[in-house]
Amino acid sequence: MKYAERDAFEVVGIEIRTTNADELSSRGKIPALWQRFFAEGLLEAIPHRKPGAPILAVYSNYENGIHGAYSLLLGTEVTSVDGLPEGFVARAVPKAKYAIFESNQGPTAHVVPDVWKRIWTWNEGARAFVADFEVYDERARDPANAIVDVFISIVAP
Repeated sequence: MKYAERDAFEVVGIEIRTTNADELSSRGKIPALWQRFFAEGLLEAIPHRKPGAPILAVYSNYENGIHGAYSLLLGTEVTSVDGLPEGFVARAVPKAKYAIFESNQGPTAHVVPDVWKRIWTWNEGARAFVADFEVYDERARDPANAIVDVFISIVAP
């Protein structure tokens, strides 16, 4: 695990509201969100995409830490949030300090839940629950053999 500070940035994409309990049951919404994102080619439809920016999965609007509802936005970093097409949402990710967890290499359907299991057993008191995000960069282009970084906002020491 590494630590870094990141300046504020804006992300545009599509968003759902869910809970970890729902995602661990048959009521999970995240797989359908990913399917829609790729099936409808939504990355290419996002205006003002920052050149070379990876796909981001941004977790925000936490209701009660890991136990409550949260929002998940799939999208990418943008240079402007002006003129968004219908159905797209903009989310500002504030400047924060992060603990960065790197997944193992393998199928995203396995390595991403595995890295989140590590995060959930990590010192929850250090989490800020402001905005966390997964980074799907060039190392995640092949979903059968991917590495994903997860940035967890932390309380500054």
